[in-house]
Amino acid sequence: MQNLADLPPGTALGLPVIAEMLVKPKEGETTSAKDIGFAMRIGAELGADVIKASFIRPVDAYRSALKACYRPVVVLGGEKTKNEMEMFQAIADALEAGATGVAIGRNVWQHANPAGVCRALVELVHGSGQVAKALKEIKADMKDLLLGFGYWYIQRKGGLFDQGGQLLAKASAPLVLYSPEPGWAEQDPLDW
Repeated sequence: MQNLADLPPGTALGLPVIAEMLVKPKEGETTSAKDIGFAMRIGAELGADVIKASFIRPVDAYRSALKACYRPVVVLGGEKTKNEMEMFQAIADALEAGATGVAIGRNVWQHANPAGVCRALVELVHGSGQVAKALKEIKADMKDLLLGFGYWYIQRKGGLFDQGGQLLAKASAPLVLYSPEPGWAEQDPLDW
């Protein structure tokens, strides 16, 4: 909290400040929604633009904790989970209570299918909010996708398509033309 308190109002670069407000309960006690709400409020009062905090049940208690904070709250991912359904249900519950999004790390990049987890999180946060639909995104069979890739003299492009031909993702990057002599134009194959 000291680092957050030491920040000048509005960062020098104009970047938003995200404060991860963790609560460590007293020995032998559990964290309450009131504790979480208090921590979120402290982060907001110290100038954070967005609060990253744990989700805690019951949902109604978490909803009350969110009311204590006047900044957007994103739910942190927490420990590595082996049960996607529990994680997605907690996210769905937090969103239903009023959280504005998620900030998930290890439960994405340490998963066997990180792209599927990302699609599942998008489904929860920006789509239906239904856990069953999110789980289908993880189980989606990647072999049913088509990747198209091409090189042009100044650019390389790629597209990911489903079996129906719908574009799911695209990317492009320039290829550099070198002119070692006047009137010459070359490309370095290592750039490809």
